[in-house]
Amino acid sequence: MRVYVSSLSPAITSQILAYAEYRLFAVLARYADVRSAQVVLQEDAVGLRCSVQIDFDSTASARTQAKGPHAAGTIDRAAERVVLLMRRRFQPEIAAASN
Repeated sequence: MRVYVSSLSPAITSQILAYAEYRLFAVLARYADVRSAQVVLQEDAVGLRCSVQIDFDSTASARTQAKGPHAAGTIDRAAERVVLLMRRRFQPEIAAASN
C-alpha cells in the first residue's frame, strides 16, 4: 500500500506533508484491501483542506475530507474520518454499535 501526499501551496512544508503521510498510513496499514491513498492538502484564505481518496484492490474507492484553520488538526480530523469510513466499509456491525 502506498500513500501519495501532494500540495501546490508553498506554505505547506515538507514536514506537514510527511505528517499527513504518517497519519494516513498509520490508519490504513491495518487493512489488506487498500491499494493506495491520495492525500491533497489545499490552503485558502480561511485555512486548510485535507482531501483523501482511498483506492481498494477491487475497483471501488472512497473519499473524505476535512477543513480547519491549522494543518495538524485538519490532518488529524481527516484521519479520524478515514477511520470511521473504514469501519463502515469493513466492520459494519462495529460502526453501527458505536453510533
